[in-house]
Amino acid sequence: MANESNDFVNGLFVKKQLFKSGGSLIKVSVKVSEFKKWLDEKKEADNEYVNIILASTKSDENKMYAKLDTWKPDSNYQKPAESSAGSSDFDTTGDGADDLPF
Repeated sequence: MANESNDFVNGLFVKKQLFKSGGSLIKVSVKVSEFKKWLDEKKEADNEYVNIILASTKSDENKMYAKLDTWKPDSNYQKPAESSAGSSDFDTTGDGADDLPF
């Protein structure tokens, strides 16, 4: 789990849009100059990745925000075994057997 500090992402704005049909989507807007500066400050020298958590507020699940994910594995952490080559959770045969609602 991520560290519980709230290091909010500068220049990244997250909005959840709900539809009358019950569906939803999440829109992300980026103010490039602010986001680039924030990324440069957060990027570690030995790592090209910065992990970000998109979450909803406790008071309103439709209000979204982005924060830095600072979780790092401890020294005893073992990466889960990867699934066998070629396996997928998606319908790769095209026969519609994946039972997606859309």
